Amino acid sequence: MSKSGLNTSEQFMKGDEDSESEWLISYGDMMTLLLAFFVLLLALSDINPVKMQLVSNSMNEALGGVHVKPLVTLAEIQKDLEKIVSEENLETQAEVNRDLHGVTLSLKGSSFFTSGSTELLEDAIPFLSKIAGQIKQVPYQIAIEGHTDNVPMSSNRFASNWELSAARASTVVRFFTNRDVPPSRLRAIGYADTRPVDSHIGNQTAEARAQNRRVVILFLDEIK
Repeated sequence: MSKSGLNTSEQFMKGDEDSESEWLISYGDMMTLLLAFFVLLLALSDINPVKMQLVSNSMNEALGGVHVKPLVTLAEIQKDLEKIVSEENLETQAEVNRDLHGVTLSLKGSSFFTSGSTELLEDAIPFLSKIAGQIKQVPYQIAIEGHTDNVPMSSNRFASNWELSAARASTVVRFFTNRDVPPSRLRAIGYADTRPVDSHIGNQTAEARAQNRRVVILFLDEIK
């Protein structure tokens, strides 16, 4: 092959390399500008952790699935909930724990509901309002679980403990949505007496039955 032919081939390959380099530089510049744009938006607006997490997730997708940690961790949520419980002097009526699914806030049924009904007690409203505010400040999905003991219903309003547990969970969900928590982040679940606090004791004692009558607010390790 002639020298001129070699030069032409080398120039062609060099041209391809230059084009690829220019494309990568342009892509990098674009992503830098996008990042700067989002930072500017956040700087000019009120800081909302939920909205910030949505922006973070969008950037995650734009960057091809790079892992982005939640802006508010479950450990921080646990501390905040414990603080609210302490401020309201509800240590004997509400309990905060962490499990494999997320952070749980367990509320004694007798402290939050009229016996055998879904009506919230007046004393429970300030506390639940604070919890609604906490939910709005974090990006996690929320599950509301209703639990009962194994004593059959004596009221004609509910056919069984299944209906009562589901209705109480729905009452808390409705309370939160009335305080501007997005319905898409909430779910209501009724378990009746199928998930006692202590599976070994179950509902064998009056104390155990009282513990089992509860509503659990679960901050799931799940962001959408």
